[in-house]
Amino acid sequence: GKPYLIRAAGAGGQECKGKPWLNLNLSHHGNWVVLAVEEEELVGADVMTTARPRPGESVERFLGDFGDYFTPLEWRAMREAAA
Repeated sequence: GKPYLIRAAGAGGQECKGKPWLNLNLSHHGNWVVLAVEEEELVGADVMTTARPRPGESVERFLGDFGDYFTPLEWRAMREAAA
């Protein structure tokens, strides 16, 4: 699960119930960092440095680390965009 902070105990030492108080997500890649923070809702962010495939390098090879994250439809769209 994503990290979050809960409210400090209220008067009488009782833990606050309900949603987490502060939701956060941190992502980094290369020289880029993104931090998302929200008081009420869950948040998420991903960051990736930009680069182009080397001449002759396939989209699959270039994005190999992310192979399991894309659907067949997304792979087809990337192949078509790279052509």
